[in-house]
Amino acid sequence: MNNLNIFNENKIRANLDNFLNSKFELKIYSSLDSTNSQAKEYIKKVENNKIKNRKAVIFAADKQQKGRGRRGHGWFSNDPAGIAVSFVFKTKGE
Repeated sequence: MNNLNIFNENKIRANLDNFLNSKFELKIYSSLDSTNSQAKEYIKKVENNKIKNRKAVIFAADKQQKGRGRRGHGWFSNDPAGIAVSFVFKTKGE
């Protein structure tokens, strides 16, 4: 397990081409309660016009302690072999 990489935000950003950088906002955390909770807070801020950025947003964490999945299933991810990710994006109708 020691040979596994953890997220390196600088490396990820350096390897995204300009097109992807202009379309996505990355929010990368080493540890987090829940990527889903962070995404929901972000949506509330957008709805309240506290955030003007309307790029797709990717919330990713090496570790999360209070993850939530489909149908209310909870889990934690504390192993660097896994990935915890939530996406927020604008649909065409919005």
